[in-house]
Order: sequence, then structure tokens, then C-alpha cells
Amino acid sequence: MLAAFDLAMSLLNNMPDSKQHGSDVDVDENVDFDADDDHDIPIDLLATIKYPGHSRPITNYFGITKFLQYREIRMVLMPLCLFVVERTGFHFAYDPSIRKISVDDAAIKFDLADLRPAITNFLHCEDTHGRDHVHTIGGARRAGPAASLPFDTLQVWFKLRLQDTEFHDISIIRPAQTLNCAPPSDPWTSGRYDTVIINNDAGCLWPTSGLRGHTIGQIRLIMHPIGKSGTNWSWKDRFLVYVHRFDIVPQSSGTNDREPSTQLHLLKRAKRSNGTWVGDIIPVMQLRSPVNLVPRFGASAV
Repeated sequence: MLAAFDLAMSLLNNMPDSKQHGSDVDVDENVDFDADDDHDIPIDLLATIKYPGHSRPITNYFGITKFLQYREIRMVLMPLCLFVVERTGFHFAYDPSIRKISVDDAAIKFDLADLRPAITNFLHCEDTHGRDHVHTIGGARRAGPAASLPFDTLQVWFKLRLQDTEFHDISIIRPAQTLNCAPPSDPWTSGRYDTVIINNDAGCLWPTSGLRGHTIGQIRLIMHPIGKSGTNWSWKDRFLVYVHRFDIVPQSSGTNDREPSTQLHLLKRAKRSNGTWVGDIIPVMQLRSPVNLVPRFGASAV
């Protein structure tokens, strides 16, 4: 998985200088959640492909990254903004939505009280198992709220684009879809946090393995940490994501985990023993495909 990731080349050397440096909380207030984020791909790198039912060709992230593997590299800036992992293509806008924010301010803005200990646990897991480790969502918290980190500030993205293949025919590339992860603002006064299928087992592939070795999660923060000067940190060239986990509700009618009347999986938020939602930090490259959830309202809401 990591080898495929590392082969993908950065688009950043084709773009103007980034506006990374700013105030302690440097926010782009003009985020258009309905905009086509593929507009920042240079025309000489743009690859398209026909897709049934679409009158115009769609952007092909897989084709772009394959082309970039053989392109002469004079300078590669980090983090990579367009890459492919297995059968999922990822594309981030060149400039982050928040160019600079402290970890603690991000925790407040995105209502993630355990952000600092979650990052600490992630880094501890990396030190223990190595950077190729596939992270799971859940488990005991070892770090406290005042845990020390090798970085103080983050860059934050309010959305990213994912491209995958048809579930029943992996040779067909689907149009890219947007995953939103934005804090409360007008008109989304409760924030805008989309759900996604996440790989949590290196031995399982999406979509071949179905949900085996995968889980459903709601993304709550997309970030790229900015390391302290002189600090060696192995994830300086990666995006990370904080995710809240959903669990599939077992059904009593036989071995099928689908709800009998709808033949859909019934999900509920995973909770810790103290009642808080289960969330953790994982590498963004463990995301696989957007998924739409239908809420259940009323007394039986889960």
C-alpha cells in the first residue's frame, strides 16, 4: 500500500507559491463546498476518461498518477496532493482551508476534546508498529489531555476528493466524489461531516472483500501537522484524519447482518464506557469510498 502511495508524484511544483504562512488561525473563508476541486490540476497533467451516463469525460486520478510516475522530477514538495492507494484516488486542494491553527484551537473549533491524546496515541502506535501499520479506530486511551507532541500547529482541509471503481466491476473508474469535513458555520450550523468506508485490515481489499476488514466512520478533521523546527517526524509528508466510528448492529434473524425490511446495514455510533463517541487518528490513505447514511429519527433513533 505504501509503495503505491510513494510512487505518486506531487502536483505542487506546478502551482504558484502556497499561502502557508499566516496568523495563528489563518482561515480561508471562501470555501465553496459545491465547486469542482479538479480545477487546480495543471492542464498538461489532466487525464480524463469516459463514464456511462456522463456527457463529458471525467477526471481520471489513476491516469494522472501513472503519468506522474515517469515525469522528470526537479523538486517534490510535501505533502503530496494527488495520489492513489490500491483502488482509491485522493485529491486535495493545493491550499488548505486553514493554513495555520494550533492543535488545541483545532480541538475547540471541531469539538474534539480528545484530539491531543488521540494524536499522541497515533504516534505511539507508529513508533511501536512502524509506519506501514494499518490503524484501527478504538481501544484504550493512554495519553492525557496535556500530552506533548512533536508539533504545535496544523494545516486543515475542509474537504477532499475520492475516486474509486465500480463495486461489481473494478475495471470501471467512477467519477470523483467530495468528502466534506467542515466545522459549524452558516448554513451548516452543526458542521458538515461526511461518512466513509475505512480499511482496518491489511489483508482485505476494497471493494473485493466487501465490508470484511473495513469499518464505517464519520470524518471530523482532515489535517497535515507542521513539525517543529529541527524535529524529525516520519509523518511530515502525510495527511491524517480524525474519525468517529460506527458499528454494525447485529440482527437476530439468521446470519445476515442486514436489517430485514430494508436489507441495509443498521449502524450506531460506537461509544466508550463513559458515553463519549469512539474516535481516533488514522492516515487518510486508509479511506476507501464515500458512503451515504440514512438517519433514523424518533424514539428508536440510533
